[in-house]
Parts: sequence; C-alpha cells; structure tokens
Amino acid sequence: MKINFAIRLCFFGAAFLLLTAERCVEITEINTPNFVAPGTPFQVKTRLKHLADDNNEFNLTYYLSYDRMWNPEDIPIGSKTLANFPINSARQVDQTLLVPANTFSGKYYLIAKALDGEMYRPIQVNGPVNMGADLVPAELMSYGGTQAGETFSFAFTLFNRGMLSAEHCVVRAYLSSDATVDATDRLMYTVPISSPMGANSLREFVGLQFALPGDLPKRDYYFILQADANNAVSESSETNNQVSKLQNLGTEQAMAEAEDRAAGIDPEPAAATLALSPNPTFDFLHVAYRLETASPVQLEVVDASGKTVFSSSERMLDAGEYTQQIELSRWPGGLYLLRMRCAGQEMVRKIVKQ
Repeated sequence: MKINFAIRLCFFGAAFLLLTAERCVEITEINTPNFVAPGTPFQVKTRLKHLADDNNEFNLTYYLSYDRMWNPEDIPIGSKTLANFPINSARQVDQTLLVPANTFSGKYYLIAKALDGEMYRPIQVNGPVNMGADLVPAELMSYGGTQAGETFSFAFTLFNRGMLSAEHCVVRAYLSSDATVDATDRLMYTVPISSPMGANSLREFVGLQFALPGDLPKRDYYFILQADANNAVSESSETNNQVSKLQNLGTEQAMAEAEDRAAGIDPEPAAATLALSPNPTFDFLHVAYRLETASPVQLEVVDASGKTVFSSSERMLDAGEYTQQIELSRWPGGLYLLRMRCAGQEMVRKIVKQ
C-alpha cells in the first residue's frame, strides 16, 4: 500500500518550510562507519555551523532511531557540550559513541541533533537476532485537527524487525500528557493487523482518522502509536513508540474562552505555566515556567517510591519567565514526578529518565 500523493505533498511541504526557516544550528555532515556492533565503541565525525548568537553553549546529542526524524522515544547514545562557539563559525566534532549491548540487528538511523539543527545517516547494527516477532511503528505522519471535534488524521509504517511472522496483532493510538503510555492515557484508535506480517517486512497504513474529544483538560498532548506482537499495552519503558506532539489541543474550555474573547471578555489567566524538555531525558532536564503574578515558587522531584531526589528552596519571584536546569545523569532510569508549588497551587509533571 502506498501513501497517496496528497499526504506526500503535505509532508514535503512541511519539510521545505523547516529547511528554509531561520535556524540556530546547521548540521552539514556526519561521518560514521556503515556497520557497528552493540557494546563496541565507534567514532563519529560531525560538522556543524553556529548561525545565531543567542545561545553560546549547547549540546550535540546522538540518537539511534527507526526512522529519519528525531522523536523523544529514540535511543540516546552520546552527547557532547559545545562551548565558546562563535556566531557564523563552523566546527568539526569528534565523538566516541556506543550502541547499547542488547540492540537487535537491523537497519537504523543515526541522528545528530543540536538545538534546531538535525541530520541523519543510515547505519547497520550487527547485533543479536530477534528470534520472535517484534513490531515497531515508524515513519509516523500526523496532520489535521487541533481543536475539539475536529478530525485528526494520521498514517504510519509498521516494521516487523523479528525473525518470525507477526499475527493477530493490534497497533494502538493514544493521547497522552507526556511521551509515554500509562493507565491514565486515552485510547483513541486501534489498527488490527488482519493478515500476517512476515519477518523483516514493512507495511503502510494510511487514511486513518478520529475526532478529537472535547472533554480533555486544556494542555499539550502527545499522540503515541504502540505496537507489540502480544498486544501488550504497558510498554512505557520500551523504545518502540513513535511520538508526535499536538500543540495546545483545543477543548470545550478553550472553545468557550475563544467565544468570550470574540465577545470582548478576557479569560482569567492561569497562575502559571510549566514545560519540561527534553523528556524523556538521560542527562539533564530543562524546566521552563512563567508566572502571571508574583508568587513564592518551589520545585521538587520525587522518585517512584515517593522519595525526594531534588528540592529547591522556596523563592519569592516576580511575574515573568524563568528557567532552571536539573542534572539527573546519576539518577537510576525510571519514572519521576516534578512538583512546582506556586500561587497556592501545585503543578505536577512526569519525567522519564532513560
């Protein structure tokens, strides 16, 4: 089955806009071996240009991906901080990377990412062979629909990276408040695999759509595809979920606020907004928040057992935008909760540490 012309046109149009937009960093070249072995170090040479002077220090991070575009579920395999990088200058970065020892054999993409710069290169991993069936959603394309009641459409490619045929499987699509699937997320669509998928085979699914619900709280949402040969739905710790982010999904509340604005009535602003990036993460977490009024603020992070692993002292801050970076490279992998207390309220966000 082939993705129709209209879908391809939308995709390449979006790609053209991304490529022609003003960028902070441009990655121009990646040199790496064609074949790598899990658990064995290999060398990568990357050339990049720094085009803006608003950030003189940033990270160049490498990921192992099943498709050609970075998403939060890709496997981080190395990072390097670039400092003293003048505007309008170029640099070659030499880095030693390591693919996780349990990575299955197959075709992957090595993605280099720095700020808004991104580039990929195909790479073959010669690892252990997966003797079962293992379905991986890849090449996810989501488009259309950002408000309650509107139609959200998507298409994707499914890859069976195992050595056995996959039968009687289902791909599930969720709306989630973060980049993982758990029991609180809403199942929006199921795609049954009606005929067996052979080993090391691809299959495309197009023309899929559903109506965005109007009873979700107003926030950003992730659209997540999840597939497994055993129809499992609790795969939040695996790295085979493809994620796209729905910015500011409209709800009945948002529609009511729009009607108020049209009538000249200003909606009451939220006391604060909070955003985390990158998430999932493996070395640091960037916390950005905005206060609408002056308020005391305190940040706290607890692990899955409820133990506090990070806490900041309470500070009285004026209205405005603030950022804070939390170092978590030494924390064990897993799920954490960040709490921000301000203006007599508590805001909670999940953190996935890889």
